[in-house]
Amino acid sequence: MKVNADPDRLSQILINLLSNALKATESGGKVRLKACRNPTDVLLEVADNGCGIRHEDLPFIFERFYKASGGGVGIGLTIARELAQAHGGKIEVKSEYGKGSVFTLSIPSS
Repeated sequence: MKVNADPDRLSQILINLLSNALKATESGGKVRLKACRNPTDVLLEVADNGCGIRHEDLPFIFERFYKASGGGVGIGLTIARELAQAHGGKIEVKSEYGKGSVFTLSIPSS
């Protein structure tokens, strides 16, 4: 799996996603990191079985300074999305409140 990416920026995206997953997951919970590829992209998935994100918050979580009930400054996901887009990629999220979230980073493969 090869991607043409700035390793520092890619690390920044993953650190943000992992940090959020760890904060959302109580002691004894699970956070999983998975890497795979499809014909056009490398996919990095960060999944947790933490508190999840409310359905009404999902459309806004990537907006600058938007803070859902979990707190934080509200810029980490915005920066992560902007960095992914700068690499020609994207971040998607699936979440169920009370059950956890899955964030998937897609970066075009070379």
